[in-house]
Amino acid sequence: MLPWSNPEYIRNCRAQLRPGRMLLVILLSALFSVVVAYAMAKSSDGRTLWPRDYLSLVLNLQTLVLVGGGTVATGLSVFREKERNTFDFQRVTQLSSLELATGKLFGGPVLAYFATLCLVPAATYGVVAADLPLSRLAGGYALLLASALAFHALGLLYSMGATRSSTGIAGVVLALFAVGVASARDYDRWGLSLGPISPMAVQQFVLHGTWKVLPWSKPMRGYEGFFAQQWTDTFFGLSLPHVGVFVLLYGSLAIWCLLAVVRNLKKDPAVIELYSPVQSVALLLYLNLVVVGFYSPSEALPAYDYQPQTLFGAVQLFLACNLIPLYVLGLALLRNREQVRRRLHNRPSAGFDWLEAGWPAACTVAAAVLVGLLVVPRLEAIDLPHDLDPALALYQAMLLVVVIARDLCFFQWMNLRRTSRPLILATILLGSFYVSSALIVSFSEPWKGPNPYLESILMPVGVLRLTPAEWHPARMEWYLGFAVQVALTAVFAALHYRALADLRPSPANTERTVMPQSAV
Repeated sequence: MLPWSNPEYIRNCRAQLRPGRMLLVILLSALFSVVVAYAMAKSSDGRTLWPRDYLSLVLNLQTLVLVGGGTVATGLSVFREKERNTFDFQRVTQLSSLELATGKLFGGPVLAYFATLCLVPAATYGVVAADLPLSRLAGGYALLLASALAFHALGLLYSMGATRSSTGIAGVVLALFAVGVASARDYDRWGLSLGPISPMAVQQFVLHGTWKVLPWSKPMRGYEGFFAQQWTDTFFGLSLPHVGVFVLLYGSLAIWCLLAVVRNLKKDPAVIELYSPVQSVALLLYLNLVVVGFYSPSEALPAYDYQPQTLFGAVQLFLACNLIPLYVLGLALLRNREQVRRRLHNRPSAGFDWLEAGWPAACTVAAAVLVGLLVVPRLEAIDLPHDLDPALALYQAMLLVVVIARDLCFFQWMNLRRTSRPLILATILLGSFYVSSALIVSFSEPWKGPNPYLESILMPVGVLRLTPAEWHPARMEWYLGFAVQVALTAVFAALHYRALADLRPSPANTERTVMPQSAV
């Protein structure tokens, strides 16, 4: 179904695009365009640079209206249904989940689209007055539309999960926006041959962008050289125009968000699961594929102190960068009591074993193994000094993955307990443990250096700073810490298995439930 024939899209258009409101937006846009242009021209003192400043102001305003305002609109599209007592409409309507999500995606921010369209004449005038090619403006609007769709899909995802996981999703949205804004600055690219990925890069492309594919070289690190080079990306050694890469990245982000929305839009909020285990692992692999594909610290990029200059440093960097995604992956796969009870009623009792008791740690471990198979061969192909210690790198990865599995088993066990807000209680308990452990490790014989026993048991994240020279003399202490972490994981998995046994229906209860139905 096309968006303009979608009943949900039409409903949003009728509610937002009323004649009086449209006329007000047109008048305000025209007044802003004329007054600001006149003021800038009069205050320029004969200088000819004011059209560029005017164009930059108009483009930034369009970005804020479409991306910011549209995201707020989609962020309220599903949650607002609950306030209007029409939330059940999306479950009983004949529209499919995809049609309903598409109608909300394009219909929720329709007023923001209209306001952005009203400012197009002002941007066109700025491009002509600044003597810039119109193709740059077309490319800038391609960047704007791609980023708008992605952020609108994120807003829709937030709106759908506002009753259950609003804090986590809102944090992800803010983090992505902060990373995008930071990457749009004129700094280096932290070893990634990737141009600015912020929506605010629209005005940068229109003013300084280029469609040419230029190789990176140190003599072109000047101001103009930087703005010319940042519109060429290198993905697995292949040079690509940044506009196409930008559109593909934001388009794929929108697809991942829509996948979660379509999967859960018509479900009961108590059983919402953003992604299936396979989809969650695929998302983690996709993120790593994007990062390692653009990672090229030695390809004519200047060397910085915080960039790893060896293969061992690069492996540790990617190991540290994957800790948070692995943690988030496991937290997203946690099941509440209602989800577990439904699974237990739909599956035979023999279907739950110790592998199920380790949920979601088993899925996280599998994801970590797949990420390692993807990342390590790519890093070995980059021209970096090969000083990798395979035994230490493998131990670092195994210890940190086991620690994540331990915490996830603890969270899953706590989430099945009969307490109010079990995840908040689990977070407080685990946070208290980590704070206490950090204090113990910090104040235990500081003049003798870190204690391997305490670090391996209480604060295993310290394994990331180990060098081969420091690790080999203390291998037995770190092996002991690894054994302790495995034992704690098994304990929490056993407690989870016991909680599953308490929730599993007994055969007698099943017969009492079925017999009255058969009698009727």
